[in-house]
Amino acid sequence: MKEVWKDVVGYEAYFAVSNLGRVASKRTNKILRQQINKQGRSGFATKIGGRSGNSFCFKTHRLVAEAFIPNPEGKLTVNHKDGNPLNNCVENLEWATHSENIQHAFNTGLIKPLSGFKNPAAKLTEEQVEFIRSNTDALTVREIAKIIGVHHCTVVRCKNSKRYKPL
Repeated sequence: MKEVWKDVVGYEAYFAVSNLGRVASKRTNKILRQQINKQGRSGFATKIGGRSGNSFCFKTHRLVAEAFIPNPEGKLTVNHKDGNPLNNCVENLEWATHSENIQHAFNTGLIKPLSGFKNPAAKLTEEQVEFIRSNTDALTVREIAKIIGVHHCTVVRCKNSKRYKPL
């Protein structure tokens, strides 16, 4: 595929983005090096206006979508069709609503549905919950927290809640 360049919407004097997901500075005529954030998405941060200017962070997939993909329905989210957040080619991107994006992640197996009532973010197992509830008279909340290895607030919540559902 041939690389096509367009101006970044709103920053036409500063940057250009390609249909392959690369970004160039118009001031230096160089391709910008992109960083990968904690969510695994590529982007870059820059300061416009010199040392006393304003700082901006850009996500590459959004720049490509805004420059190359029409959005007549006004959808707010950019979805990666193949599920790879580093593949920012225009053919891999589409506008979606937040729910469409989440549904796509379920359909492609990027997010696993919860089974039963188990909470994958739970910090305590059933044995730990039983230990907390059976030892609250003999030990302090902070002692129990130290034994289990959690914050004392977690122990208090577990002790006070009959609805607490461990793993």
